[in-house]
Order: sequence, then structure tokens, then C-alpha cells
Amino acid sequence: MPYISSDHRKPYAEIITRCASVGGSSLFEGFFMTLLSCLAERVYGSVETRYYKQNEFIGVLSCAATEWLRRTRCSDDGLVAESRCIDALDKTPPTLRAEAQALCGEITELLPLHDETQRAGHLNFVLTSILLQALTSGALSRPDQGFQILESFRRYWYGRFTADYEESMIAKNGDCYPAQLTPQRLPKA
Repeated sequence: MPYISSDHRKPYAEIITRCASVGGSSLFEGFFMTLLSCLAERVYGSVETRYYKQNEFIGVLSCAATEWLRRTRCSDDGLVAESRCIDALDKTPPTLRAEAQALCGEITELLPLHDETQRAGHLNFVLTSILLQALTSGALSRPDQGFQILESFRRYWYGRFTADYEESMIAKNGDCYPAQLTPQRLPKA
């Protein structure tokens, strides 16, 4: 992964290993999505946000998912539903949510939050490394699960937060879509 130098990777090594081993194979997906949700809110914001932040986070998820497909040579068979993320989040026990929140805090402390030239690369590295270790350890049983987790969370986050921001800006500034092409509003999760 070329996004960050090997010197910048070292501080993340221990926490990546801890994250990859949480929950075991049956609960890892919900744990990881809880971690993603926490990181997204702490790093990019959900309510008080700006479009460039939402765009950057959606870009991190999209690039991580696309690179995952390319590098693991897994298949992108079928549609990945946003409901997968919601189901995994709903099934995550409170103790695992609390652990995800704590690890999120540790990761956030290491991220270069105020360096817009480094932030996305560091976050992509951390997310991808956690998934790779989870795949190696058996917490993920198939390579396509990494893509499915990232993609379903991207759709969930977009539908839950980014689309609301876009709608508020459409109301303020007007829309660029002609009426006949106005996209259907995504349901709230």
C-alpha cells in the first residue's frame, strides 16, 4: 500500500492487530462497521460537516473497496446492499460497540486530522490493514467480504449523511438535475 511511508505505518501496527482480532468471525463485520461509523463521525463529521469532508470519506471507502477488488482478485458478483451494514450494526453487542468506540479513539489520536494531504491515505491504510489481518486470521472467511463491508458501509454513510447534506445545499443553492432526472431520495437508515 503506497499511501503512507513505512515510518508512518509503525504507530498503527499494534492497534491494527487488536482491531483485526476483535469479535471473531461471527461478529467482526458488525465491529468493523461500528468502528467505521465512529471514525467517520470523529474525522469527517456527520451533522456539522462540509461537502469536501463527505466527499473525502466516500472517496476513501470507494478507493479502499476498489483496490481490495483489484488486489485480492475477488469477484464483485451482485449488488451490495446498504441493508447489510444496517443488519451488522444492529447485531453488534453493546460490549463490542464500546470496544469499537475505544479503538476508534486510539486510531483517531494517530491520524493526521489537520493535514488534508495525509489524512485520507492514513485512513485508507488503517482500514485496509485491519481487513487484511482479519482475512489472514479467519475473522473474514472470504476475500469478497472485505469489499462487501466497505461498499455496504459507503452506501449506508452516503444515504444517511452525505445525501442529507446534498439536499440541504440543493434547497439553498438550487439543483443541477433537471426535474425529469431528479434522483430518488434515499430512505433514512
